[in-house]
Amino acid sequence: MTVYIEYVIIDNLIIDFLILKATFSLTKISYGKRRLFLCSLLGSIIALVYPLLEIEKVILTIVKIFSGLLLLLLANDYKNFKTFYVNSIVFFLLVFLTGGAVIGIYNIFNIPLAQETSVAFVILPVYLVIKGVIEFASFIYKKKEVVCFTYDIELKVFGESQKAKGFLDTGNCSFDNGQPIIFCNQSFAKKLLKENIAKVKFTKILITTATGENQNFSFPIDELILYKGDKAHIYKNIMVCIAKGLSQNYDIILHPSLFKEKNYEQIDRENKKVS
Repeated sequence: MTVYIEYVIIDNLIIDFLILKATFSLTKISYGKRRLFLCSLLGSIIALVYPLLEIEKVILTIVKIFSGLLLLLLANDYKNFKTFYVNSIVFFLLVFLTGGAVIGIYNIFNIPLAQETSVAFVILPVYLVIKGVIEFASFIYKKKEVVCFTYDIELKVFGESQKAKGFLDTGNCSFDNGQPIIFCNQSFAKKLLKENIAKVKFTKILITTATGENQNFSFPIDELILYKGDKAHIYKNIMVCIAKGLSQNYDIILHPSLFKEKNYEQIDRENKKVS
């Protein structure tokens, strides 16, 4: 196979840079772009030497592994061995994924590796795979974050209760006469109030958001029961505000003040009174 030195240098420089950058992005540790560039340049120079080594394939594979570890070690400062170990795993997973993607695309489209244009084409599948991995990891992380902030709750009004999914929004700073406000959409409000809707005393409150100020209808509930682990925390004097544009993944946006420890103590006392 004909080897084009300029393409080998450019390809390996860009690919090594992308993989190193993706590794540190996925493991969420800081990095310097200049340092990554220099390490990638070193990696491209090492890649030029591989075809010149007349050694067994097994030994060559070991040399490549140690070369990758060397690049990763030089690319960043690690607090401990565990951090370096985790980054090494992510780094080699990306190497295998991108390598497999390149081979797969070349085989699917029957692209001969010996052509000059095919050598330059290597960067595209590598970029797409890395982009896909980062997007997938970001999706999983956000999904996990949402789950961690989601709680089973129960709302009681006029002696009737309705179970729901509540989402803790740390940006919810809305109060009404010193009482925290939780939010729901119009459909859940109808589901909660049912035939008792005529008995409810609705009030208008001014809600300030990032998009501006809006007046929304709100109503009081008898109790809000928040299930956290094996404990049920009871809150009274809670206002429910009807809002638009809430996610369909949950029914209620909870207030962060409900999770303060001083409130837990009050809840424990209320639980004893109720029981």
